[in-house]
Amino acid sequence: MSLKPGQWVMDSEDAQTPLFGKIKEVWPDGTIDVYVYSVHGEKIGRRSPPEGGPKSYEPCLTASRFVAIQEPSFPLKVDRFTRQYAHLLKRI
Repeated sequence: MSLKPGQWVMDSEDAQTPLFGKIKEVWPDGTIDVYVYSVHGEKIGRRSPPEGGPKSYEPCLTASRFVAIQEPSFPLKVDRFTRQYAHLLKRI
């Protein structure tokens, strides 16, 4: 399945607390820009240091690391001991 703007995705390489959100842009070089969300459903912006770049989304992420998911049902009920939530994000 090819990724598209507006689609919900998560980082498939983090099995416990993956970065997830909505795709802002898909680029021909194999990267995507993602609006990142919290487990409470709030758009949290960029998690990496901006260093002069955008602050409202995470840019230039490797698209092959991401898988499409269903829109999450917020708030996610995070395990209070392990803080894990990946199992609550349902792949399409």
